Amino acid sequence: MHWNAHGIKTRKLELGVFLTENKIDVCAIQETHLKEEERFWIRGYKDFRQDRINRKNGERNMKACRERRVVVVVVVVVVVVVVVVVVVVVVVIVVVVVV
Repeated sequence: MHWNAHGIKTRKLELGVFLTENKIDVCAIQETHLKEEERFWIRGYKDFRQDRINRKNGERNMKACRERRVVVVVVVVVVVVVVVVVVVVVVVIVVVVVV
């Protein structure tokens, strides 16, 4: 899920309820307007921030991942990549053998 927050501090409760009720595993949040020194935390989620430096409106974007499912998401992505690589290798071998 992705969300353009236009300032996240006043919407923290709303975001937390939405993420929990909809069982969102990964959420990319743009325009949080958080400054580097400001903390932002939602129970059950780990945040990964990319703060702006020397900008008046603060942070550029943030990703929030549900803590207990982050490993599952990474493992699924790795498995999919491995399957795609194997399929590509098999196709290349078949093409080389046929030609």
